[in-house]
Amino acid sequence: MDAVESTQSVWKSEPTSAFPPLRVNATCDVCIIGGGIAGMSVAYELARQGQRVMVLDARDVGGGQTAQTTAHLASALDDRFSELSRVHGEEKARLAYESHARAIDEIQAIVARESIDCDFVRVEGYLMLGSPEHEKLLDAELDAARRIGFPGVERLARVQLDSFDSGPCLLFPRQARVHPLRYLAGLAKAVERAGGRIHARTRISGVSGGGVAKVETSDGFEVRAGAVVVATNSPIHLRYPLHSKQAPYRTYALALRVPAGTLPDALYWDTCDPYHYVRLAAGNDGFSLLIVGGEDHRTGTSDDAEERYHRLDQWARLRFPVWGDVVHRWSGQVLEPFDHLAFIGSDPSGRRNVFVATGDSGHGMTHGALAGMILSDLVLGRDNPFRDLYEPSRKTLRAATDYARDNVPVARELTRWIVPERRRRASEVQRGQGAIIQRGLRKLAVYRDDDGVIHERSAVCTHLGCVVQWNSDAKSWDCPCHGSRFAPTGEVLNSPAVSPLHEVKHAPAERSTWVRVARGGAGGAVATLAMSALLLVQRKLGALGEPPPKKIVRSMRRRMGVFGVSRRRENALALAAHWGFGIAAGALFGLVHRRAHGVARSMLEGAAYGTAVWATSYYGWVPALGIMQPPHRDRPLRPTSMVAAHLVFGSVLGAVVEGRTQSVHA
Repeated sequence: MDAVESTQSVWKSEPTSAFPPLRVNATCDVCIIGGGIAGMSVAYELARQGQRVMVLDARDVGGGQTAQTTAHLASALDDRFSELSRVHGEEKARLAYESHARAIDEIQAIVARESIDCDFVRVEGYLMLGSPEHEKLLDAELDAARRIGFPGVERLARVQLDSFDSGPCLLFPRQARVHPLRYLAGLAKAVERAGGRIHARTRISGVSGGGVAKVETSDGFEVRAGAVVVATNSPIHLRYPLHSKQAPYRTYALALRVPAGTLPDALYWDTCDPYHYVRLAAGNDGFSLLIVGGEDHRTGTSDDAEERYHRLDQWARLRFPVWGDVVHRWSGQVLEPFDHLAFIGSDPSGRRNVFVATGDSGHGMTHGALAGMILSDLVLGRDNPFRDLYEPSRKTLRAATDYARDNVPVARELTRWIVPERRRRASEVQRGQGAIIQRGLRKLAVYRDDDGVIHERSAVCTHLGCVVQWNSDAKSWDCPCHGSRFAPTGEVLNSPAVSPLHEVKHAPAERSTWVRVARGGAGGAVATLAMSALLLVQRKLGALGEPPPKKIVRSMRRRMGVFGVSRRRENALALAAHWGFGIAAGALFGLVHRRAHGVARSMLEGAAYGTAVWATSYYGWVPALGIMQPPHRDRPLRPTSMVAAHLVFGSVLGAVVEGRTQSVHA
C-alpha cells in the first residue's frame, strides 16, 4: 500500500525495526515464513522454550496484513455463536470461544512479561442492531452464547452513548484492543533476546518437508530445519489444498477524530451484512481516534473504494460525535474460511514437519496468538485442546453449501478467459492507474506510472491462472479467485502467488505497421487457400454428390424432397448458400479478432469481409481449379489471372482488418 496519508493505515506512522535479508545458507530448529502476528507469535512461543528459530519475511516485520488490521481482540466471534453452533455443534462452538478468550489472555500475559508498550486495554464489546428487523438475531445470539458458557453476556436496552440511540444490544465482557505494530515490534525484540534470528526482504521460492524440512529463497539460499511453519496470510507452498476452503475479501477502514472522553472505550459491532466494527485508539490534542471498518466485498469484484469510504464516513457521523475530516483511510484483506474457523495445524498436503496458519476470518490478532499456542505444541510433539477444531484437513459437512457457494465465483472468474474486455487503448490509461486490456487472445495488466511510462504485464495470476483486476485504492492487481495481489508493475504483494506477473514480450502493439500488414496479408492468403483445399477434397470424395455451388444446393434440395423450384429461385438459393458460408467463415474470423471493437461489431466486420471474399470466389479460383465451369467463355490464362487476383484480394482484405485491429491498441 502506498505511503500516502489519505490511504495508509493509522498504524503506519509508527517506526518499524529493519532486519537484514538472508544472505547465507542456514540451519535452525524451526523456520517460520511470515513476519506478521501469526509468524511472530509462533516464533516467540518456540524461542521461549529453547528452540532455535528463524523468521523470514518477503518484506519487513508487520509489512503485510497485520499493519492493516483494526486490532479488535475479541472472543465474541463475528460469525456469531448461533452460526458456529449450527455448523460445528455446541461443543466446538464452546471451544471456539474458549480458544479466543485464551488468545487474549496470552497477549495480555506477553505484554506484561515483556513490558511491551502497545496500548493494550481490556474493554467491553457491544453487538448493536444494524436494523430494527435484526432484533431476533440478538435473541438467538444471546441464547447461543449462554448455551456455550460465555460468562457475563447480557442484553441491554441500549449502549450508553449520548450521540445516538443504539436500541437493544448485547454486552460481551473482557474483550480488548491493542496497537498491533507496537505489539509486533515487542514480540520481535523478545524473539531476538531469546536467540532467534529475523530476516526481512527474503522471498521464498520453495518449501519441502521430511525428516529435515527445507526452505529455498528466491536468491538461491537454503534453510534446513527440523520444522517449517508457513504463516503468510495465505499459504505460499500450496497450489490447491486450503485455497478452495477460504475466500478473500477486501475490507475498509477510516480513522476519525472524536473529543476525548465523549465515548466509552469499547468495541462496537452491528448486525449488518457486511457488518461495521468500531474501536477507539489514542490520539492527541484532546482527541481520540475513532476507527471504523466495514463495507467488505470479495477481492477483485469491485473497484469502488471511494463510494465505500464515503458510506463508512456517513455511517459513523450519524452515530458518533465525529470532529473534522477523515484522518486516515485504508483497506486490507481477510480470508474467510467456508466454515468460519481458521486453519492451524499440520500441512494438509502431507508434507512431513510442515505446519500452516491461515484463514484469519477477521480475527487475525487472536488467530495469530492461537497459532503461537497450537503450533508450538505440535512442533514439540505435545497435544493441544484446540488441535482438532482448527485442523487444516478437516471436512465440515454442515458447511458444504457454503463451500460450494464460495467456489462458484472462482469458476465464474475462470470463464473470463473467453469473455473479451471492453474496448480500451493503453494510451487511455490515466497516470497512476491501471486497466485490463485485450490484445488478441491475451489479457494484459497495463499500468501508467506517475511519469507517464506504461508498464505491461500478463493479467493472468501466477497462482492458478485467474485474471487479476485493478484496485485503484490500494494501487494493486488483485486476483478474485484466491486473493493473490501484485504491485502495479507485477511484483508479488500477497500470497498464494510466489511469482510476479509475467512480462509481456513481443506484444503485437509493438510491431511496426509493415509487420502487422504482412501478418494480416498472410492470414488472408492462407484462409483463401484453405477454403480452396476444402472444396477440392469435397470434389474428390463426392461428399455432397455434385460440385458447388448451385449443384450442391440442387442436390440438397432434391434429397430433402423439394421439387418444382424455378431457376431464378434456385440461383438465389445458391447465391445465398455461397454467401452464407462466406459470412459464417468471416464471422469466425471476426470472433477471433474480437478485441478490435467488441464481439458484435467485430463479427459484423468479419462477416462483411467474408461476404466480399466469397462473392468474388464465384468468378475466381472456383472455376480456375476446374471445380465448375466459369460463368462465360474467356481468353486463355484468364482463370489463372483470376486465381492470382483473388489471392491478392483476400490478402489485402486480411491486411486491412488485421491492421485496423492492431492499430486500435497501439
